Amino acid sequence: MNIEEKTKIFEASCQKLLQKEITQLNKNIDSEIEKQIKDEVEEYEQKEEVTYNKRLEKLEKDYNKQMYLMQMESKKEILEAKKEWQKDLKKEVENRVKNYANTPEYETFLFARIDETIRKTTQTQNCTLGITQQDYEKFASKIQEKYPIKLYQIANSYLGGCVLEDKNAGIYIDNTLQNSMEERFENH
Repeated sequence: MNIEEKTKIFEASCQKLLQKEITQLNKNIDSEIEKQIKDEVEEYEQKEEVTYNKRLEKLEKDYNKQMYLMQMESKKEILEAKKEWQKDLKKEVENRVKNYANTPEYETFLFARIDETIRKTTQTQNCTLGITQQDYEKFASKIQEKYPIKLYQIANSYLGGCVLEDKNAGIYIDNTLQNSMEERFENH
């Protein structure tokens, strides 16, 4: 074998090695490019996920805020409707009580209320009994015949019943229809 042949073999061998290195280098470059692309895609996906989660969180907060505001508004509307209803009901009850105060049964009721109120105190000598102006005009003489107590007039807005006072003992008993009605409305 002469030098030229050896040179050609050597050259072919170098070409083969160079080709292998180029192939390996291309594989490494492709692999590195794929890895960089994959890393960039993962980073982009993570950023998008964080952005998505922030948007979702904001939407949830906005939704919860809107729901809270709507619930509060509904509760206010319900309370207002309830107040209106109670006001109307109270007026209706007041009208019925005023009408009742003009019936013959009311006298029996009034005397029962006075009895009940006077029984709550041990002595009536320092007491005064307040009845509505309307009741005073109708029943003052009958009440004074039955009970040894001073009478005075209270406003017709009390609707009926009586108020017992003993300023010396610090006693004040409000057994009026208005007070009874107010207590019932407050408890319901």
